[in-house]
Amino acid sequence: MGTRKVQPHELREKCFLPLKLALESRSSKLSLHAVNGLQKLISDDRFRSENEENSESQLPVQFLTTVASTPSLADEVQVEVMKLLLIITCSASCEVHGEYLIKLAEICIETYTRAHQVATKTACRATLTQMLSSVCHRLQDSLASPVTSKISSSDSKIIKHTNLLSTDHAKLLSQDVVLLLKHFCFRLTAGPSVPVQGGQAIPLYLEAILVMLSSLSTALRQDKEFINVIW
Repeated sequence: MGTRKVQPHELREKCFLPLKLALESRSSKLSLHAVNGLQKLISDDRFRSENEENSESQLPVQFLTTVASTPSLADEVQVEVMKLLLIITCSASCEVHGEYLIKLAEICIETYTRAHQVATKTACRATLTQMLSSVCHRLQDSLASPVTSKISSSDSKIIKHTNLLSTDHAKLLSQDVVLLLKHFCFRLTAGPSVPVQGGQAIPLYLEAILVMLSSLSTALRQDKEFINVIW
């Protein structure tokens, strides 16, 4: 009998755990070593895999779980984690969707409110803005991309420009946009997820909404769920 091949997500899980514990130790030295390890891990193709059915086993989700303690870390470590979050967010090979986008946004916002240095707050705002812009631009690209289809009377192919909101990927991205907008609007009325954030978080939630609305295409503005959120 041959030995079972260890899957990339299993390797990541084993490597992420000690890095998570190092971050949670509150030791600046250990935390910086952990950040360095995270950077090497997410850039190593051996730890990447595609089509993992279990969302909890996907790289972005495992990464977010590992860096959940970011708001309580030292400023210099927080800045480095923001850089890594930006890499994860902008990577075409490991998109983040649904509730995990909200978790990512909340890590940025909570870290912003608890950071002491202006540079750290700037990094948090930049990461949040880039993440939201990336989601909206991906949706726009999906809506603008041509659909290739076959003509029934021949074997030739034609390119038809249609509303790709009917495709699974575009639907997923549009749901992400609506989910994020709902969350930010809810936080404006119900208050931040962490009470100590106080009024510091409100401008960031408003800015997040503005970034998304400014980045959206006119196609989504006709979507029923989007209209319901706005009104």
